[in-house]
Amino acid sequence: MPSDTVTPSHELKLRFEPRTVLAQAQIQDLALSPDGCTIVYSRRVVCGNRYCTHLWLTDWA
Repeated sequence: MPSDTVTPSHELKLRFEPRTVLAQAQIQDLALSPDGCTIVYSRRVVCGNRYCTHLWLTDWA
């Protein structure tokens, strides 16, 4: 029977740190076109000491 072990957080190679949050992108405000073939969404990232938001358009079908 396999034993389940927990790795202490200080032994993990990838740690969650404040700079990790700054590197993340948030996807917001998703909208589907009336024909269902295209979506538009906003992508928000940290730029210096503020947020930058851009719209992205992509095929869905």
